[in-house]
Amino acid sequence: MKYQNSHPFIVDAMRYNGKNYNDVCKFCGNKIKISEYGGDPIFITLKADIGEIEVPSGYYIVKAKSNKIYAYSPQNFKNAFEAVNDDAGA
Repeated sequence: MKYQNSHPFIVDAMRYNGKNYNDVCKFCGNKIKISEYGGDPIFITLKADIGEIEVPSGYYIVKAKSNKIYAYSPQNFKNAFEAVNDDAGA
């Protein structure tokens, strides 16, 4: 059996806190939909390649260099990523 090593890759990420939906909209561009009720967002939905993904408050939104968007629970994000310098991808 041959084993493959996964190469690390640098992504952009931000955490949705339930109130920063304007920042999330800027970050995601046209790949996001906000459902509102009485002016307050209930949830954010990402338009991903695999379909629509609801993003609860507290989740991380990750954008790969390919501009694909993913959502991670706080625990999965912590397990999958570590912080790097802002200029690491330059």
